[in-house]
Amino acid sequence: MFCMLSLLNLLDVSLISFVALICVANGGIWTFGRTICRVNAFAQQSLFLANLLTLTLIAMERALTLIRRHLVTRKIFGSLAILFMIIPICFATPLLIPGFQVSVFPYRYLCAIGSGSPVLYSLAQLLVYGGCIFVLLICFGSIIKQKRIVRSLPAKPEQYGAFILENRILDEHMQLSRLFFWLVFEYAVIQGPYICLDFFVQIRNSIEVQQSFAQFTGSTTSKDVDTLVTIIKIFHPLIVPTMILVSCNNIWTQLVDKICCRFNKSVVGAFNSMAVGGANNNNPSFAQLLIGANGNANNNDFANNPHVMTLYATPNGDLQLRLPNATVITQPPAQMVQSIRNNEENEEFNERIIYRKNKNIFQHPSTQICTDTECSSSDCNVYNNGNNLNKNEKNNKGKNLNFGKINEEEGKLKKLGIKK
Repeated sequence: MFCMLSLLNLLDVSLISFVALICVANGGIWTFGRTICRVNAFAQQSLFLANLLTLTLIAMERALTLIRRHLVTRKIFGSLAILFMIIPICFATPLLIPGFQVSVFPYRYLCAIGSGSPVLYSLAQLLVYGGCIFVLLICFGSIIKQKRIVRSLPAKPEQYGAFILENRILDEHMQLSRLFFWLVFEYAVIQGPYICLDFFVQIRNSIEVQQSFAQFTGSTTSKDVDTLVTIIKIFHPLIVPTMILVSCNNIWTQLVDKICCRFNKSVVGAFNSMAVGGANNNNPSFAQLLIGANGNANNNDFANNPHVMTLYATPNGDLQLRLPNATVITQPPAQMVQSIRNNEENEEFNERIIYRKNKNIFQHPSTQICTDTECSSSDCNVYNNGNNLNKNEKNNKGKNLNFGKINEEEGKLKKLGIKK
């Protein structure tokens, strides 16, 4: 959409501003003939409305991307772009008809609709302009509302990568939205006064107004006002590309690379290929919808400083560290790996010692000998007391058996009448 806006401003420079400057150089005298005059008026009526409709389309794209991402597709917005280019041409086509009055305004150094035009034509144009302004205000409110929404961290750590990626693309989306705000503000301040003046003169010179308010048709605007408003309007097609290049610095880099036939493997391209997950990612994420929808994921370089290492997140939850030379660290340093391995070996060795000690304790409790230096004195007392208890129980059992045998022998002797 920004490219379309740049193309419209290029046509504005060639068909309107350039012609006005030549007219100024000729002392304000129009020397191009009636045909060029009609083409100049046609270009003004079509490009003014086309610029506003393009800004409206950008506003719809910025707003819908945040709330209805499935609607932001190339097919839908491509169709809207074609429709929005047909509407200005339809409004400007009557100016090419010989019966439609077109006059030269000497203090504007341009041609415009003259006297005798129908007032309904001007009112229809005003209705379209008003509808565009209404849509712009709605989109402004939606973007500001979405910007104030607080995003919280996901509950699962494996979703942090996708969360970081979405925040990066949302930040870029808001940067383009700020650029869009400034473009609308520039259009209202620089282009707006000339459009208002054109509508005022156009309605005043219409047939219905001349017949009903004949006493007001003789009044004219000051020539100084016409000249000042026209000079301010000439700067519009120069300011818009400058604002786009300043806000999207990588566009200038790509333009210079193409002019100089240079090929630069940018980090942003690698990041975007990583963001969409390559050919193995079949589940479109929020980042993919944004990148695929508006095609502007490369408008801001995430690695503006080539001398700083940058941490990138993938949709799979992985984090990758990218060096200034655009190389990806897939493994940690060797010293870190060796340190981790040593810690793991020490932990495994300690676990083996504890396992063996516990195994001996539970399998052979009676033969436990506390000769191990790691065994505490309390453990030794417990196990020794256990051994003593086992020995006492065995002795008591033996005594009880002997006492029972003696009682049986005494009973037999009493029956026989023999005393022991």
